[in-house]
Amino acid sequence: MKLKRFFLFFVAVSLLPLSMVYPPSLWGQTEAEQLKWYHDKTINLIVPHGAGGGFDIYARLVAPFFKKHIPGVNIIVQNITGAGGLRGRNQVYTARPDGLTIGFTTGAGMIFSVWSGLEGVQFDLRKMNYLGRIAYESQVLALSNRGPLKSFQDLKKAGRPIKLGFSGVGSDDYYTTAIIASYFGYKTDPITGYSGSREANLAAVRGEVDGVQVQASSLMPLFKSGDLIPVLTLAYKRDPELPNVPTAIELAETPEAREIALAMTNIFVVDRLFFAPPDIAPSRLNFLRRTFDKIVDDREFLEYANKAKRPVDPLKGEEVDRLVREILKVGEQKIQPLVREIAKQAR
Repeated sequence: MKLKRFFLFFVAVSLLPLSMVYPPSLWGQTEAEQLKWYHDKTINLIVPHGAGGGFDIYARLVAPFFKKHIPGVNIIVQNITGAGGLRGRNQVYTARPDGLTIGFTTGAGMIFSVWSGLEGVQFDLRKMNYLGRIAYESQVLALSNRGPLKSFQDLKKAGRPIKLGFSGVGSDDYYTTAIIASYFGYKTDPITGYSGSREANLAAVRGEVDGVQVQASSLMPLFKSGDLIPVLTLAYKRDPELPNVPTAIELAETPEAREIALAMTNIFVVDRLFFAPPDIAPSRLNFLRRTFDKIVDDREFLEYANKAKRPVDPLKGEEVDRLVREILKVGEQKIQPLVREIAKQAR
C-alpha cells in the first residue's frame, strides 16, 4: 500500500512541471480537436521586416493558406520592425505559448545577432520552436571583372585585404565573408555605406571594390554579362546555373575549414523560416508544423508563389531544429568568438 502511494506521489510530482507549462487540455490533442480549438481565433504572424520587402511578400502569400488549412481561423500579418529585426523576434519569443503568435524571419539574422552579442536579444535559439523553412538560396562570392582578381585562388595570393562592398555593418554577408576568409587564408576589407545590395553590386561592376557576396539569383544577370565572376558558393552542392563554381565545402583544405564551411552553409540553409515561442504544447507545435507542411505542398499556394516569383524550397521544422542545434554546437566554440571580435571592431 505504501509503495502504491509513493508511486502515485512520484507520478504527480513528475507531471507538475508539465502541467504548469501545458494545460491538460493540450495534452495529446487530435487534429480534429486542434482545428476546433483554432476556430474563431486569430493567429498573429509577426514579420520583423519592412512592408513590401521579400519577407513581407512571403508572409502575405502564406497567410491566406493558414486560413485554408485551419478553417475558421483568422490571421493578421504585422510588420514589427526596429533594432535590426530584434523587436519583432523578441515579441514572438516572449509571446504566450498558445500557438496564436508565430513569426517569419531570417535564421541567419537571428544566429548572428546572438553571436555578435547584440544588445537587446531576448531569445534562446535552442528553446525557440521552428515550424519550417519556406525557401533557401545559395550565397555567392563574386569578383569584379575589372580588377586583377579572377578566381578564389587569386584571393589567397593577393597579398592584401580583399575589398568587398556591403550596405552596412553587421549584415549576414558582412560576418560570413570575414569568417570564411579567416579560415581559408586571406583577409577582407569591408567597404560599407552603400544604400543597398544593388548599389554594392554596381560598385563591384565599376571596379570600386573587388567584389560582393549576396544571393546568387540577384547576380545572375551580371554573371551572364561578364561584369562579375562567381568564385565560391555557400551550398551543399554546386548551383545548377553555376556548374563550374565550387562550394566553400569543396574548397576547404583542412578538416577545421570544412567544418566551418559546413556550419556557415547551414546558417543560410535555415534562412527564411517560420518560428514560434518556446514552451508550446507538443501537440499544438506538431499541428502547426503539419499545417505548414500542407501549405508548402499546396498546389494553389505554389502557383501563387510562382506568379510572385518567390521560390519555394521547404524544410520541415524538425530538420530546421536539428540544423540550428548543429550550427550552435560548432559555432559557439569556433565562430562566435570571431563574430564578437568582428562586431567589436565594427563598433
